[in-house]
Amino acid sequence: MNKLFCVVITTVLLSYFTPSSVYANTTPVSLKDQAKEVVYINLADEVMLASLKGVGHKKALAIIAFREKNGDFTKINELLKVKGIGKHVLTENKHRLKI
Repeated sequence: MNKLFCVVITTVLLSYFTPSSVYANTTPVSLKDQAKEVVYINLADEVMLASLKGVGHKKALAIIAFREKNGDFTKINELLKVKGIGKHVLTENKHRLKI
């Protein structure tokens, strides 16, 4: 009887603490949530920069190349100096951009 009780308790505990239940409360960042994230333009990598509206991987790489060549941005508007980044892209993303 004790052995059966131990097996039942062990089974219940193992099924309760399975990886699916451990990770059930963690959710990946959705595109909607990602669109709300702040992007620090002097620190952001290609993926983060590409999450901006109107900025794909090619423009993200151009921002990084500009930053590496000219040093850190001191104002958000300096993004306009990057080839392919126009006023519309800046306006669409200004609420997410930080230095």
